[in-house]
Amino acid sequence: MVKEDIADGLKNAIEHGASLEQAKMSFMAAGYNKNEVEEASKQIGSGVLPIHKEIKKQKPIQELPKGNPEQHTEQKKTSTKMKIIIFSIVLFILIILLLLVILLRDKIVELF
Repeated sequence: MVKEDIADGLKNAIEHGASLEQAKMSFMAAGYNKNEVEEASKQIGSGVLPIHKEIKKQKPIQELPKGNPEQHTEQKKTSTKMKIIIFSIVLFILIILLLLVILLRDKIVELF
């Protein structure tokens, strides 16, 4: 049972790009019995346990901005402040237009 678990773990590591030797070293470093790891690797190497290698397409890792992380946070704050300022200006203009329409409604009605 333990050998099967080790063999499954070795297969999994190989499917994710590790070599058999790297996978074996990883298991032994994690405290698994060296003889059991060797025996499981022989089963895989001899083809007793087939390895199903699937190549998965992965999304590229998004690169983090270079430089100081505090600088990136500061850029976000600046961006948020700009959005608030623009929103406030648009809201102010709309309020002025509404007041003009209310004050000049009689003249606007005369136009139609």
